[in-house]
Amino acid sequence: MRYYFCIFLGLVLVNFGLVALYYAMVSVTYSETTGTVNGYVEQTKAPLPRIIIEFTADDGDDVEFIDTVLNLDHYKVGQHIAIFYNPSNPHDAHIRIYSNRFGPWIAPLFLFSMGLLVIQWGKRRYSFPASTRAGLRRNAQ
Repeated sequence: MRYYFCIFLGLVLVNFGLVALYYAMVSVTYSETTGTVNGYVEQTKAPLPRIIIEFTADDGDDVEFIDTVLNLDHYKVGQHIAIFYNPSNPHDAHIRIYSNRFGPWIAPLFLFSMGLLVIQWGKRRYSFPASTRAGLRRNAQ
């Protein structure tokens, strides 16, 4: 049973690592600019709040998009925030969520590796019966 928990926890970490990897790739391939928070989307059934952001693309067009955030307290109407957008499709935009201190690649690398380590640790620790593990320890000495 504990092995299944390790697999579950490891897969959750690996999935978060993949999501962080997506945002890291977006930060490299998309253009960065500053957007302004215009308002909030009123939702009763959505698990996370959403905000409306407006920015000016490189071609001069004003673009408005909606993005999901974890905490509305960090975003006030009129506040300027950093965003990434696809120059060929400016409506494909995202809020910049990583810190410039470590760059976009640290979080995906850390989460993905920790997920794989947890899965491997659980596999080695809990896949053999206790008697076999004790025998393996005796033979190793």
